[in-house]
Amino acid sequence: MTQLIERKEEKKITRHDLAKKMDAMHERDNEKVTGIFRYIEHPGGTLRFIYKKYQQDPLQQYELKDGERYQLPRMVVRHINNAVHYIEYKKLNSQFGDQIQCADDGQSREKSNMWAQNKRPRCEFKSLEFMDEDLEPSRIIEVIKKA
Repeated sequence: MTQLIERKEEKKITRHDLAKKMDAMHERDNEKVTGIFRYIEHPGGTLRFIYKKYQQDPLQQYELKDGERYQLPRMVVRHINNAVHYIEYKKLNSQFGDQIQCADDGQSREKSNMWAQNKRPRCEFKSLEFMDEDLEPSRIIEVIKKA
């Protein structure tokens, strides 16, 4: 029992340490990254958006043209690559649908259950620098050929 209490106390962080950690994250997110912007949804088009991540930062307006080279803060690049997408949904098979009673006519109908099938990016920022820690973990399986 004492071990569990000690572990919980180890996870606590002081306000001073938290402030230092947040400052370090802010500095890291404001580092400039060089790369090429691709507007997948509208090739040749221009994407305009306003972005602000930290409270102390001002609102920044961005205007990015397809195929152009830019130097952007790391947090904006992460936002473009991870949050600017749309989700394609697919209807579940009838075996998974629930039967519901309609109030207006009293007939039993199947409830349409949907699930996210695919995440389609609207645009991307291809970094010309290596950003290993910003990559999402992939499910790549290495195949080794036996000799």
